[in-house]
Amino acid sequence: MTVIPTREHVPQAIRGPLAAVQRPAGLPTAAAAGFTGKDIIRILRRRKWMIIVTVGICLAASAITTLLWGMYAPFYTAKAYVAVNTPRSTELYANPAFELAPTDIIQRLTNSNARMVKSDVVLNAAAESQKVRNTGWYQRDRDTAVRRLTKEINVSPVANTNLIEVSMTGTNTGEPPEIVNAVVEAFVDNSQTTASSESSAQINRLTIQRTGLTNRLDQIAQSMATVRQSNLSDIQGQRNMINAQITFWLPQREQYDQSLKLAADTYDALLQQQKDGTLAKSGQVLDEVDRDLTLHQLKASQINLETERANLLQKFGPQHRSVQAVDNRLNSVIAQIDDLQKQLTQQAMATTVARQAGLIAELKARDIQATTQIQGLVAKLNDLTSIVTQLENLTTEQQVLEQQARKIDDRLLDLRLVTGAGREGGQRPVYIRQPATRPLEPSMPKWNVNIPLGLMLGLFIGVGLAFLLEFIDTTIKGPSDIARKVDLPLLGMVPHTDDLEEEIADLRLAFKTHPHSLINEAFRQIRTCLLFSGPAELRRSLLITSPLPEDGRGTVTMNLAGSIARGGKKVLVVDANFRQPMIRKLYPQCPEGGLSGSLVGQANWREQICQVEPNLFVMASGPLPPNPAELLGSEPMRQLVKDMIAEYDQVMFDGAPCLVVTDSAILATMVDGVVLVVRAEANTYGIAQRTRDMLNRVGARILGVVLNGVRVTAGGYLRKSYETFYEYQEQAQLPQGPSKEQAGQEPKAQAQVGERTADREE
Repeated sequence: MTVIPTREHVPQAIRGPLAAVQRPAGLPTAAAAGFTGKDIIRILRRRKWMIIVTVGICLAASAITTLLWGMYAPFYTAKAYVAVNTPRSTELYANPAFELAPTDIIQRLTNSNARMVKSDVVLNAAAESQKVRNTGWYQRDRDTAVRRLTKEINVSPVANTNLIEVSMTGTNTGEPPEIVNAVVEAFVDNSQTTASSESSAQINRLTIQRTGLTNRLDQIAQSMATVRQSNLSDIQGQRNMINAQITFWLPQREQYDQSLKLAADTYDALLQQQKDGTLAKSGQVLDEVDRDLTLHQLKASQINLETERANLLQKFGPQHRSVQAVDNRLNSVIAQIDDLQKQLTQQAMATTVARQAGLIAELKARDIQATTQIQGLVAKLNDLTSIVTQLENLTTEQQVLEQQARKIDDRLLDLRLVTGAGREGGQRPVYIRQPATRPLEPSMPKWNVNIPLGLMLGLFIGVGLAFLLEFIDTTIKGPSDIARKVDLPLLGMVPHTDDLEEEIADLRLAFKTHPHSLINEAFRQIRTCLLFSGPAELRRSLLITSPLPEDGRGTVTMNLAGSIARGGKKVLVVDANFRQPMIRKLYPQCPEGGLSGSLVGQANWREQICQVEPNLFVMASGPLPPNPAELLGSEPMRQLVKDMIAEYDQVMFDGAPCLVVTDSAILATMVDGVVLVVRAEANTYGIAQRTRDMLNRVGARILGVVLNGVRVTAGGYLRKSYETFYEYQEQAQLPQGPSKEQAGQEPKAQAQVGERTADREE
């Protein structure tokens, strides 16, 4: 479980909306958004007394219910056992098609008879018997006797035996045995009656169907033998060869189709270029023209004449007859080049178009050839496939008929076993092995069932209620909530004052009055995280704000500033909360002009600063202006922040609550970073998220969150840190070399430490 990062946890850069930064090492991230095992343990420990009380209540309720139930309305169960006569070996193996083991036959026979016990015929016969009519159970509601029997009679085969258990539960010890015996007697009589002519007729009908299936299977076997006379292996080889050829030609045809489409598009483009007059400037035509040797010779002559003319110009000038003669020759060569280029361009365009048309014709021929090949191969493959399909259809039909035959055989076996058809000596299918007797002890309630059930129910309700309360409670309770719900890095946690052993009159001055306390150590750890959150020039000016009032902004601002100042840096704390100022109340000696007086030009800001500690300077808010938000967003405020940064190592602004007024949102755009203070068990996820979104919308750089007021609970945070800190402090205060008197007092001191630790745990 996450605790305050120690000095050994060297934080890295912290994320912000305006820069690529990272979270402090060792702190929870948004990736750990789901519930972890530690979170579950924390919830269970936190709600352990509620769970224990819930379990105790359920156990007590279970015990009381069991006691009262056993005293006033116990249930008694009457049971009877019906035995199923197993067939003789001649009956089991009369048909060699059955491959069932004797145990399977007995199990099937027992299950079949068990289903028949609660049939309408049996229950109607039992309800009409004199045994049932004489019971008070029947007299209470005669019309629904059969329906009630269906619900109250329980029938189940006894595993690994040929017995069927028939039972009934009721509050009267005498009625259930009579009703159960009536049901089993009706079942035995009905089983004997079932072996009648109707069952025999059904057996004969199924036998006729089985004979028809056998004849059809013989015909299928003959047809399959005829088909198999052809060389199936050769057919399969031909099919494989044809499939391979089709596989070869299909990509070829597809390639021809694509190439033909591309060639046609190119041909259309050439015709369009020829029509537009741009074909002469295309790369293909220019390359064709450039390959002409005569053109190259004329261009070489042009170059030589231009060189000769340039030499003559240097010697004689442009009016000399030699220069003019060269000019005439040069003009003649240029004219020849132009004429030749036009002629070659026309020829090249015609050649390019004709070449593309020839390519299209060639591709069409290849495509037709590939299509013809594929069609012929498909026709051959269909002929071979019809033979294989015929054999497959016969095989499928054979499998279906064989499955139907097996079902008929199973049904015939069930009928013969249940009805006892064909049995020697008129043996009855079932008989009563043990009739129901009056029960001596109640079957319900049972202590060994109800007490564990109450325990499980209590655990289920207690744990479920603990998690339900955890989900309903949307307040932020620990660092994992900051990472999971708010998605911001955690700079540190501040313990709740009720959990501190020190009596601190004003937490805002804890750095001064209790420099060696646990809360001051927490702010030193926050200072460490803040110092390593990025380069110093990117966090010179900080805004300390919170979502709502009374979240602890002033406490965090002053103690964090004091920790930084005692680290050797020059720190200025500015009270930017005009509506509820803090600095003036803590330090009455501060000038009254303050921040508002400096912004409106009534005072010099340097004269409004008061030094309260070595390296620690403060500035009050000054009088409440009529327009605080406009004043904080003015250009003088922006310039004032720059001037303060130039003279102090760290400038910290104590801002107003973000969700109450817009002062802090405006000021957040002028400082290097924002530290958000969230109070544990007071601020909810939604409040923190809205504050984060508002600061992100204005472009503020949120350095992280300080979680204030974290409580020590059985399943909470900082518990182990508190114990370790106080024990370490007490051990540090003990002298190194104890005298004899001190040696005698040392065990007593250690015992007192142990007592204080135990008190904190409670």
